[in-house]
This record gives sequence, C-alpha cells and structure tokens, in this order.
Amino acid sequence: MVKFIAGVLEQLDVALEHISKGDVHNARFSLMMTDNALELTLHRFARDKLGELKAWDRKWDAYPHKDELLAAQGQHFDRKVKFAHTEGMISTEDKATVLSLHGFRNQLHHAGLHHEQVLPSLSAFYLDVVCRILADYRVSHWSHGSKTSVPYRARKYISTSSKTGRLIPNGKDFNRGCSDIRNRLDFDHVAMIASIADYLDEIIEMFDYCVQTAANGPYNDSKVSRDQSIISAQAWRAIFSDEGRAFIKKHVRPTSVNNMADLEKWMEAHFPMKVRSDPVGSWESRAKKVRSGRNPHSALSSYVNFMKETETLRDIMQETAGQVEAEIDRIIDERRGR
Repeated sequence: MVKFIAGVLEQLDVALEHISKGDVHNARFSLMMTDNALELTLHRFARDKLGELKAWDRKWDAYPHKDELLAAQGQHFDRKVKFAHTEGMISTEDKATVLSLHGFRNQLHHAGLHHEQVLPSLSAFYLDVVCRILADYRVSHWSHGSKTSVPYRARKYISTSSKTGRLIPNGKDFNRGCSDIRNRLDFDHVAMIASIADYLDEIIEMFDYCVQTAANGPYNDSKVSRDQSIISAQAWRAIFSDEGRAFIKKHVRPTSVNNMADLEKWMEAHFPMKVRSDPVGSWESRAKKVRSGRNPHSALSSYVNFMKETETLRDIMQETAGQVEAEIDRIIDERRGR
C-alpha cells in the first residue's frame, strides 16, 4: 500500500511541476498525470471496498450498491467516478467536473488545439480538485516492509524518523501530501474564469467575422442578410451529408426540384436546423455570464456546453467563409492576369 500511495503522490507532484512551467504542452502532460492519479486511486478505493464486503457474507448481502461496485472494478472511468460519488467520496459538483476534465484528456490526442488557450488553467483546476478529493480519502490500511521502495520524488511526503532518517510512513501521509501539493499549487479560480471568458470572446469574434464574410459573399451582387447566410450554409452542408441525403430521398418530389439551385432553396425552407438566425448576440450574453461568475465548476460546465452546442455551426461558417475568401482571391488573381 505504501508503494501505491507513494506512486500516486509522485504523479501529482510531477503534475504540479509541469503546471508551474505555464505553457500548454506542459499543461497537457499535467492533466494526463492528474487524471491517471485519480483513476488509480478510484480503482483502489473500489477494489478495497469489494474486498472488505466480500470478507463478510452478511455485509455483502446487505450492501445496496453491488452493481455499481462491481462495475467500478472494470476499465471504465465513469463507472469508478459514479461509485465514488455513491459512496460519498466525490460530491455531485466534483463528479461533473471530473468527468468533463477526463473527457479533455481523451480529446487531447486529436482535438487539443481546440482548448490550448484555456488548458493551463483547466489543468491547474483539475489538480486542485483532485488533491482536495484525495486529501479527504482515508487509506484503509497502511503496511510496508523494510525493503519497500519509495520513488525519490514522493519521499518528501512520507514521514521519517527524526533519529535515523528512515521512512516511517503512516496513514495520514497521503492526506498531508495531497494537501501540501494543493497549497503549493495555490489555484486561482478568478484567473481560470477570466481565461475561459476571454477564449469564448475570441471564438465568438471569429464566428462573427465568418458570418459577415459569408453574408457579404464574393461578388458585388451576392450580399445577403446574416440570418440568410447561416441558413444557406447549413443547407449546403446538409445536401452532401448522409442525413441530408436521407431527408431529400424521403421528402423531395422529383417534380418540385429541377436543379441544384432549386434543391438548395428547398432545403433552406424544409431541412430541420437548430439555428435559423444570427446567434452572436445570445452567445455574447453567455460569455458575459461566464465572466461575471465566481464558481469555477459552473464556468467549466458553461464552457464545455458552449463548445459542444456550437461546434457544428462554427465549423460550417468557418468553411463557408473560407470558400468566399478563396473565390475573392481567385477573382483578384484573374484581374491581375495571373
């Protein structure tokens, strides 16, 4: 058990070191180390609980959460978190935050660029939350032998004899170690909320530019309203999607559509779209609400929801604006004789 706990403290200590460097690459590594430390501890918590209950048939028979406990023995992180929440180890608020930040770890391999600006703050937040949770975790048993190997980085968190200098670990070393790491981190929730709000402002500003570019169009006579540019861009994307093709096959009468222009107009009028008007104003209100908040858990939740809800439309408008700009460049090159 000493070796396990020392290993977790080592990972948290490494996470702290990488956060202190301040750049996104170290923040990415820190988040993964923090996530791994939590997952290992949650797995150990579930395993120890199962062993405790199985040792006494009456306890096991009377235990009301057998399914959740057994599910937590597997490889699924969310089931370990759910069980820890059921047992009161993790609060409802922390549960939502931990699951969101674990999701970031999975995204970093292929979508890390989406969160680079806020990743240092989010990594620090994750370490702060995990250290707070683990500082209250009660080690079920604490045994070690004279030959137990403790990682050098973790030794500073383990009690030692004042006379011999030898390690004399006890059950509270883990809690003190996690508290010490959290104190040294000195997480600033105000800075985190500001970084999220700043990034949302940048995202909305870029979207606003893309919508206006699409609305202006590449030609003198191609300008339309911002609302219409959003509807047209979604309709055009839908025509070439599997969902759009299925919708067309089911609902379009061949006699009502003679060419691609007719099909585009029909899709603009009939294809179900979540957004049919310029959302910039409402998005700006959401960003302002985040900035005025004081709860980092709420800020993270708002950020995750915003990114998920707006991702498709942002991608569509960015692609459409890119096509308009490419056509403008072609026209300019043509007039220059290139």
